[in-house]
Parts: sequence; structure tokens; C-alpha cells
Amino acid sequence: MRPILASVSSNSLFSAGLSASPLASATLPGPGPQYRLSVELCGILGRVHSECLVGATGIVEPQEAGVSVTVADRVRYRVEGFRRERAEEWGGGHPLCGSPPLAGDIVLTSNDYLALGRDPQIISAMCAALRAAGRYRDDQPRTALEVALATHLGASSAILCQSGWEANIGLLQSIGDPDTPVYVDSRAHMSLRYGARIAGAPVFSFRHKNIDTLRALLAMYGPGIIAVDAIDSTAGSQAPVERLCAVAEESGSLLVVDESHTLGVEGPLGAGTVVGLGLTDRVAYRTASLAKAFAGRAGVVTAGDPDFADYFRMHAYPAVFSSAVLGRDIAALTATLALIKAAEPRRVRLREVGLRIRSALGALGFDLAGAAGHIVSLQTGPASHAIAVRDYLADLGVFGSIFCPPATPGDSTLIRFSLHAALTEGQIDRLLTACAAVAHAFGPIPPAPTVSHLTPARDRHCPQAAKGTESSGARNDGVTIVNTVEGVDAAGR
Repeated sequence: MRPILASVSSNSLFSAGLSASPLASATLPGPGPQYRLSVELCGILGRVHSECLVGATGIVEPQEAGVSVTVADRVRYRVEGFRRERAEEWGGGHPLCGSPPLAGDIVLTSNDYLALGRDPQIISAMCAALRAAGRYRDDQPRTALEVALATHLGASSAILCQSGWEANIGLLQSIGDPDTPVYVDSRAHMSLRYGARIAGAPVFSFRHKNIDTLRALLAMYGPGIIAVDAIDSTAGSQAPVERLCAVAEESGSLLVVDESHTLGVEGPLGAGTVVGLGLTDRVAYRTASLAKAFAGRAGVVTAGDPDFADYFRMHAYPAVFSSAVLGRDIAALTATLALIKAAEPRRVRLREVGLRIRSALGALGFDLAGAAGHIVSLQTGPASHAIAVRDYLADLGVFGSIFCPPATPGDSTLIRFSLHAALTEGQIDRLLTACAAVAHAFGPIPPAPTVSHLTPARDRHCPQAAKGTESSGARNDGVTIVNTVEGVDAAGR
């Protein structure tokens, strides 16, 4: 075993330095068995220590037992509940704390799909911008990059944002409102839901890629905004964008496509899926993180309306209340755009790499969702199983990224390999050999995930999502999730 980079203590966060005090007990009603909560009143600190935190409906807060606590106590209580539950579910490990890679290891945790992140031209452009930086803000480089991105993407306007997260939040907040439903693919990025929440819009989640459930929701709640990821970032499945365009047009809705994992990789000159399919006039808005194939730190929103950019800058909260993208990042992204346009050999190589790896893993018995070549994920079941597989792969010199709730559907986990164009044939052989060893040691199909007490609220309180029955909806954190007769495999990442 390699040394662990970091670890999480399993000792109680409340155990040190607390004076003895009486115990207060309460029996909590609810579905299923009753749960007893023991609360230790911790002297002058006034803190709460629970010995049983979780019931059938989720974490029980101290005030439900009639104990007077402060806001800080309630926050501390939730942190302790999280720590205790995760310590049990993770089996002593931690998904974010594993052994570090060594020289020569195969690291597939970055989204730098074209392997451009260390290109000398990008580094030179960034350094030149740093040396030339003055005291006063110069908007000309940003404007020039936005014009170049709009031209490249076949859009009337493009707006540079601080990140892909803020691009999605700003867009949905700007085009949504309480009278306009937002229909989000259940595996689309969480930022799309949160943008709709800020707008006060009702949000309806439809089963991943399932056009029938989307049509059913539109029939019930009327036209609105349909939001999807062009490629699901966890499993690599591709959205049926052309069919979604038809649904949007038939229902009088708008379509938003997040191209974070396709921009630079798909389409002519890396312009993305929408351009590649010839749908620029049918997709109202596109967004993307520029931290993937562009290997930078920014986001972009495109629109067919040339006046939308000014509206967005004056209306979208991320644009109004965040600092502008730095000049050095703009310079790096400008250089990256030129490289991406000329990177067709790398795109071809990436597709070859993805095809070979997917074919080999399928032959080993792994269940690979989707067809996008550059995102490959191994389903790993319970979190403790995922950590064990992660550590096993690390010992073989292969590193992927663990994904667990709330970034995965339900209580499932996975290990994602973000492939890139610079992988050699020898590295591919080593990766496949390591995965074959995993299949032999653990089996290609993982055990079923256990039900987590820390499942996100919208899953805990929407049992119909698992049963596949119709629900009138549940409101959690200001977001309405409606399950249709087809069911919903809710996810957010």
C-alpha cells in the first residue's frame, strides 16, 4: 500500500475538554422504528452531542427533542452527523484523500482532454500578460476574446464568465422567472438547477435522455426552458440534442445546452456538438466551462441575440457581483482558442484512445454508460467499495476521480477516467491491465450501493423517484422536483 496523502480523524469532534453534565433523552416518533436521541448538555459551552443522529427520515436536529440550542450548535450538529455517517459509509477511508501519484503513474483526473494545459504558447501568452499588466483595467482583450468565441461557436454574442458554474447560474437566473418552468435533465449540472432557483422558477427533473418523460412534463406544466448537458460529465452519455430541439420547437420552449465537456473536443475545429450537428439556429443558449479542453479558468455563455450580452452583464448576479476574469487568464484562453482550432490530430487521437479503452473495458464485463469516448467511468457501488477500488488502482499506478452523492444518481458511486490525447499505447496497455486486475479482484459489476442517511434532501423526500410512481412534486431548498410515471434518477454534481 502507498502512503495516504491525508486522512480524516475518527475521534469525536465533541469529546475533548467538555465537563460532565446530565443527560437529556427524548424518543422521536416517525415511520418505522422509533429512534432515541441522547443529548449531552456540555456545560458553559452549550453545545450538543448526539449519540444517535439519524432516523428513517434523515438527521434529527436537537431542537426536535426540545433542547434549546444556538445557530452555531445546529451547524456543529450537522457537521458531526455528517462525520459520523461518512465514517461508517467510507469504512475508514476518504474519497478525497488517497495516496499521491508518483513519477510515471497514469493520472486521469484532469479534464484537459487535448493535453494543451502545458503548451508553451499558452504559458508564454500568460507570462506576457503578467509583465504588461498596468494599474487600470483594460476591457479590450476580453472583448476581443468574446468576439472570437462567438465567431468560433457560430453565435451572435458570447459572454465571458468567471467559471462554468457562474455561466449556468447567471444564464438561468437571467432567462428564468416564477412563471416559466425549467425542465432539467436529471444528470445535468447542479448549477443549472441553482440558476433556476435564483430566478424563482419551478424546476422539473426528467429522466436522463428520456424524451417521453420530458414531453409528459411539458404537457402538464406548459412551455418553459429545457436544460441539458451535451455530454454527461460522470458517465459520458450524449444528449439527444436534435430530438430536444424538436421538442423545444413543438412546445414553444427554449433549449439550453451545456457544452463543458464537448467544446474543443467535438464539432468542426472543436466548436462543439451543437455546431457539429448544424443546430446553432435551433439552440437558444449554450454554456461551457473553459476549465476542460480549454484547460483554463473561466466560462462562456452564447446567445443568438446580439443584445443579450449587455442584458446579461447588467442583470446576471455573477456578472454584477464577481470580479472580472483576470487579464492573464484572458491571454491564456485566447492562445488556447487558436491551438484548439488547429488541434484536429489531437481530436482524432482522443477518439481513437476512447474507442480502444471502451471496447476493452466492455469486453472485461464493465458496464459503461454512454458512448462519448473521452469520459469513461467504472461503476463502484457503495462508497467503501469505491475507495477500495481507488486504492487498488493507485497501487497499480493508475489514478481516476471518485464521484459520490450528490454528484452521482441516488446512492451510487463511480471512478471516472478523463482520457486525453497524449496517452501512449504503453499507458493504455497499463490502464487496461489495471482494470483487468480490478475485474478479477472485485468483479466488473459492483455490489448494490447501501442507502445513505446523507442522501441529498430531494432524494430523501421523494421516494417516488425510486418507485417510479407519479408525484405532485416536492420542494427542497426552493427547488421543485416532480417525478413522472417514468420516474426520476435525480443527480447533481
